Amino acid sequence: MITYLKIAIKIALAPILYRHFPIGLRPARLHLWLDSLRDTRGVPGTIMEVGVAVGGTAAFCWNYLRYVGDDRQYVCVDTFGGFVAEQFEKDVELGNSWDRANIFRANSEGLVRKILDMHGATDVGIVKADISKMPMSQMPAAVSACLLDVDLAVPIYDGLKLLWPCLSSGGVILVDDCTETSGWQALKGVQKFSAETGIEYQLMTGMAIFKKQKG
Repeated sequence: MITYLKIAIKIALAPILYRHFPIGLRPARLHLWLDSLRDTRGVPGTIMEVGVAVGGTAAFCWNYLRYVGDDRQYVCVDTFGGFVAEQFEKDVELGNSWDRANIFRANSEGLVRKILDMHGATDVGIVKADISKMPMSQMPAAVSACLLDVDLAVPIYDGLKLLWPCLSSGGVILVDDCTETSGWQALKGVQKFSAETGIEYQLMTGMAIFKKQKG
């Protein structure tokens, strides 16, 4: 009941609380994501953001894309209810802390939709799903760029397995929170995927970068 009340308050006060873009990405990482969107212009496919918090990054980037004349579809995927319990438990086993378990829980599709619409991003798509269990039928036919920001090792690994086959030649996947010191275990998911597939990645500003070569 407390969570529902928090969501209702956020929705009611959205014009005040979220009058500016509520962006959670650190500045250098936002810059890297914007660079990736610029560099993938002309690459066919949908732009995906997996793990969107309240949608501030998506709203900002959609506005940037339309400003530069890029009309690619932008789709947000999230549980809209915080972390999946068994995935977070696995992350704790790897070194995360239980005190982070509920930080994204007070969220909903309605809240994110309202924030997107407030900032003009009315045609950003929303998909409610756990990326670890998302069926291929819900995936776009092709992905040109993806920001994978689900923090935990399990959904990062599962997300990369799902996304990579859909990524167009010349496309890119950025994985957030890939540091050894933050407590988030995203990097372990990245390392597991890379070790199993032989697909290499780069680390920059705390993000892992996967690029699919053209040709």
